[in-house]
Amino acid sequence: MLTRKVIIILLLVVILTGCTKVVTDEVIEPVNTEPILYENIDLSVIPNECVTWFDGCNDCIIINEQVLGCTEMYCETLLEPECRQWSE
Repeated sequence: MLTRKVIIILLLVVILTGCTKVVTDEVIEPVNTEPILYENIDLSVIPNECVTWFDGCNDCIIINEQVLGCTEMYCETLLEPECRQWSE
């Protein structure tokens, strides 16, 4: 019974300490405002209307013929590259 009381007290402490909110006027500036360029993606093979490109391992988001971002998975075997989503 003592163990149950200790567990309940510990849970209450965890819950109550997690509910505090720190208020600050400090503004956090972004570290880098420049777009990240994915130089290893060959844009010449991506059709103009493609908005989600699969390079054989990772999915990339394409906007205005620029790569906005890609997943960064490790793949031992590359699959066939393809467009997975087309613009409407």
